Amino acid sequence: MHKAVKLLLPLLALAVSEVSGANAGELSLRQRLLEETAVETLYSVDEHTTLFTASGSKEALAALGELCRSKEASLASVDNVLKCGDAFSAEVAGRDGSYLIKSGAAEPIAYRTPSVPPYEEIETPPDGEMEGALAGIDMYQYMYALCKKGNGKAFTVISKRAGRFVRLVEASPEEAFRHLFSSGNSKDPWFFACEGETKFIVEKDYGYSPDDRGKFTFRQNRGLEWVDFMKAGDKEDLARLDSGSGRHELFAGK
Repeated sequence: MHKAVKLLLPLLALAVSEVSGANAGELSLRQRLLEETAVETLYSVDEHTTLFTASGSKEALAALGELCRSKEASLASVDNVLKCGDAFSAEVAGRDGSYLIKSGAAEPIAYRTPSVPPYEEIETPPDGEMEGALAGIDMYQYMYALCKKGNGKAFTVISKRAGRFVRLVEASPEEAFRHLFSSGNSKDPWFFACEGETKFIVEKDYGYSPDDRGKFTFRQNRGLEWVDFMKAGDKEDLARLDSGSGRHELFAGK
């Protein structure tokens, strides 16, 4: 029997795992950011994408400057994107003091959020409705860490809305995280699935009232095979969906 996991912890969590090819003894970009006292939260979206929030915009820029100097380079602004040579790029994530970083090299998982257990303490929750009021990005981080620890591969499905129609669409982890970050605790459903050595799925169901944001349900040894969604490889349908042509039919499932 797997132990139930307490989702809300009073302490900030820091998770670090090894990534193939990382230099022993050399701090990763994420580890360096976590050494900055102004960095309040940090999320590992995938191996190359990181979101962090500092106490303010000035503090966030200072942290990025220090990060770039650690790579013996200087930040340059190109089309509203900060670039640090080949090491990383960073763009404002839509909230004061928040930046999304794309690193050139794969990064070991690391995160800081009061709502997710430390990486070494992550355990598989029991099947059924999950306890604890987690925001979407915290649930994503929790499940991504669990999948990563189990040597699995993450898959995400999000809702795309047009008027009263909603269609489930496969998205990359980065796109899904951006969607969750920007939409907050939306009532629309989404899924996180882990495939490979570890297999599970988490469903965020639909909230039917203004105060009902839906609940999260965990199922082990299940995946996306039972979910009706538009796959990322369906280029023609996705193009129609993004352009708005035939949107009614696509969202109606025709």
